[in-house]
Amino acid sequence: MPKQRSLLLISYGYPPIGGAASERSLMLSRYLSELGWKIYVYCAAADAPHLFTDERAVELIPPAVSVERMALPRWYQAIWSTRILRAGANFALLTLDPTHFWSSACLQRIRQEQHERPDVILTTSPPHSVHTIGAGLKQYWGTPWVMDLRDTWIENNTARWYTPIHQYVSNWHYRRAILTASKIVANTPEMAQLIASKFPQRSADVVTIRNGYDERLFQWASPKRPSDSTEHTRVILYSGGTYEGWVTGVLEQLSRALRSRQATDGRYIQLYAIGDLVTTEPENPVGPFGLGHQSIMDVPDYLLGADALLLCMLPQEAGSSRVLLKAYGYARAGKPILYLGPRNATYDYLVQRASVHQFELSEIELAAQWLLSHHFKSMPPEPPAQDVIQDSFYARAKRLSEILENEILENSG
Repeated sequence: MPKQRSLLLISYGYPPIGGAASERSLMLSRYLSELGWKIYVYCAAADAPHLFTDERAVELIPPAVSVERMALPRWYQAIWSTRILRAGANFALLTLDPTHFWSSACLQRIRQEQHERPDVILTTSPPHSVHTIGAGLKQYWGTPWVMDLRDTWIENNTARWYTPIHQYVSNWHYRRAILTASKIVANTPEMAQLIASKFPQRSADVVTIRNGYDERLFQWASPKRPSDSTEHTRVILYSGGTYEGWVTGVLEQLSRALRSRQATDGRYIQLYAIGDLVTTEPENPVGPFGLGHQSIMDVPDYLLGADALLLCMLPQEAGSSRVLLKAYGYARAGKPILYLGPRNATYDYLVQRASVHQFELSEIELAAQWLLSHHFKSMPPEPPAQDVIQDSFYARAKRLSEILENEILENSG
């Protein structure tokens, strides 16, 4: 009987940490385990700052997966609890990102406690400091290391650094990781091309495995609408973060535009948001109404229950090579998508798989008119395209399993 392959998966986010921070690592570990891998996971503790918990997502972790959750060092927790101290520490110590100290502590703990050396290592980011763990372990053990970029690093148009020196530190770590990793996984073809163009010597080792959605969660889902909506309400749903309040401002602009045009026959449009936005009694009668964070197991219910889905793209994302994780669930839901903001790889992905109506951020009034005139009376769901069905995390895990197997074979040869 062949020996079971073992994988050490390192991800800052993992249940009960919720949201996009843990979805990819959770689903890959879940389906790689089903494909026969022995999985060891090292992740942040559930009380990690600035992350919300999703206790129900723990139900999706296979019993065979071993999980070690690490807290930040206590001295750094004290610093982290105060925004000014946190910013000052990261500024003065030239950290790669706010979790760099966790990554350093995690590397030391793995070296001390992981007595069974894995066949292959997988680190998935952001935060990108987790890749310093992969680089350190490959150097220490000589074990193949696959670097998974579920989001862009230096190619991220929204990235900000304290000073040019901090940017230099990030670039240095990025270059070291790219040159050290056995294989580099990008989450879009555009991102893979960017990496290969900057590091032509590694072009043969750059592969693409997109983000995805969980088909089983959609199969288990039942359409769910906000409790305060009626049969006459047209529910427009946004899912995701507010980007430090920027999305909230866009939603409020759209709400004001809709409020001045609402119908008088008892049917009306309301904007809802899943994620960071939380409201109880908003002054605006059409929203946005914040539903707060929802379990990964409930999000498909809300997506299927909405009449249309809303996506807001930051201005600096124009031409970006990344595809937002939410785009895969949006496409699977089969609902019309109102896309506000510049076009990029996310738009290119969605327009091939869904009914997308794009407006620039300067065209909020036109977007409101579109909602009322074209989709006010009827917003029928559309069946998922074949391309969408192939975007499940199970398909992603099968592709990743092949890559991991090849790395083990090459290393043993």
